[in-house]
Order: sequence, then C-alpha cells, then structure tokens
Amino acid sequence: MKGRTAIILYVLSAYVILQFIWWGYHIIDLTQEVAEKKGVLDKRVTMIIGEGAVFLLILIVGIWYVRRSIIRDIKLSERQSNFLLSVTHELKTPLASNKLYLQTIVKRDLNKEQREQLLIKAIEENDRLERMIDNILNASRLENKVLQVSAETFKFSTLAQSSVDRFKQLAPDATFHLDLEKNMT
Repeated sequence: MKGRTAIILYVLSAYVILQFIWWGYHIIDLTQEVAEKKGVLDKRVTMIIGEGAVFLLILIVGIWYVRRSIIRDIKLSERQSNFLLSVTHELKTPLASNKLYLQTIVKRDLNKEQREQLLIKAIEENDRLERMIDNILNASRLENKVLQVSAETFKFSTLAQSSVDRFKQLAPDATFHLDLEKNMT
C-alpha cells in the first residue's frame, strides 16, 4: 500500500478505535452511576462489553477488508501502468520503422525496386500495427465482456503454415521446417 493511503487508513482506524474505547468507558461509567442507584451493575457491564466486543470485531474486519481492497487496487493500477508502457513501446516500433522507410524514400535517390521494397516493408509494419491494435481492442472487449468467445474447429496445419510463412518473410535467410499431418484440426 502506498505511503499516504496507508497513513490515512491507519490514522482513521486508530481514531475510530480510540473513539470506541472512549465511548465504552463513558457508557460503563454512566452505567455504574445508574447501577449504584438500581443495583444492576454486573448485567449492564457484561452487556456493554459484549456489544462492544462485537462492534470492535466488525470494525477490525472492516478495516482489514478496506486495506485488502486498497492493496488490490494499487496492484491493479501498477499492472495497468506496466501494460500501458509495454503497449506504447510495441506501438511505437512500427510507427518509427514506417517513418524511417518514408524518410529514406524522400531523402534518397532510390531506384524503383528499392522504393518498392521499402513501401512493402512499410505496408507490412502497418499490418503488424493493425494486428496489435486489434489484439488490444479484443483484450479490452473480453475484459468488459463485450466480446463473446466461441470455440470452433480450424485446421491447425494451415495456421502453423501461415505462421511459418510469416516468419520466413521476417527472416528470409533462416531455415524453417514444419512437419505436420495435413488437415490436422
């Protein structure tokens, strides 16, 4: 729990507990005065201590739940902040690449083939950026229970092959080997 939040919670908790003790003292004192006149002191003190103990227990449990809730919210906030930093970095990378490709096209005297290669790379980076944004939006929809996920059958071999093809484009000099059964679902 962060420093300021913890201090506020503990100060307020201590204040409530001290008020509770002060209240109990005055009730018992008042009961003693009344009991001296009526002779029912022991019953009143037992009742007050019993009610006070229940109230104190409820108060302590409440403080514990509030503290736990605050800690949980702080951890969630930290995770969201880390996620945002990570996503920001991942989104800036394709944008920076595209900017570099376009600046190269503008500033250099490139032949048609070189220009086309840079434009193809820029389009690929845009596609990558679009997929990342779609993934972020889908994650948000899942979290907000707007997106319904349904299980469906698909060809795993087709998915694996398309992934390998994508990696081949990213690393044309690398060797990839995929050994799967055809029409594997």
